[in-house]
Amino acid sequence: NTAVANSDETTGPVNSNEEKTPLSKEAKLTITNVVDLTAIDKPSTLTYTISVANTGNVSLTGLTLTDDTTTATLKSGDDGNGI
Repeated sequence: NTAVANSDETTGPVNSNEEKTPLSKEAKLTITNVVDLTAIDKPSTLTYTISVANTGNVSLTGLTLTDDTTTATLKSGDDGNGI
């Protein structure tokens, strides 16, 4: 980054020293899987909630979530409601 200042009263532009800041890009996901019941004693339905969060410092594209206990595959932006 270099800054330049100038005014009507100075004889020319004044340049600052150049300062470089390295930027670190980190793509990172956090996945949590929560079930609504901790125990069942008869035929029942368990509801799992899977949440994926972008915990890195860059945007992610083309994200696909697949669960090995179902045939459902959700793509980025899909909440599973069929719309």
